[in-house]
Amino acid sequence: MATLYFKVSSDWEQVVKLRQECERLEAQLKKMDVNKSPAAAKALETQLASTRQQMMGLVTEAAKAGAVMAQMSSSA
Repeated sequence: MATLYFKVSSDWEQVVKLRQECERLEAQLKKMDVNKSPAAAKALETQLASTRQQMMGLVTEAAKAGAVMAQMSSSA
């Protein structure tokens, strides 16, 4: 008999952590005077973009897993 294993819980926790990190970075950027420290602002923007990309990658994988599960349940 085949066994399916889904890592949804840990992925979801990681998505939540990444979302919180995005919010923290956005708040830092809003507080920062970009004209006084453009290099620091650029570094934060780069970090924010990377964090968003990681989060969206996990969300996309979760959506794919959900689609597979839905397809399997409708086939059964």
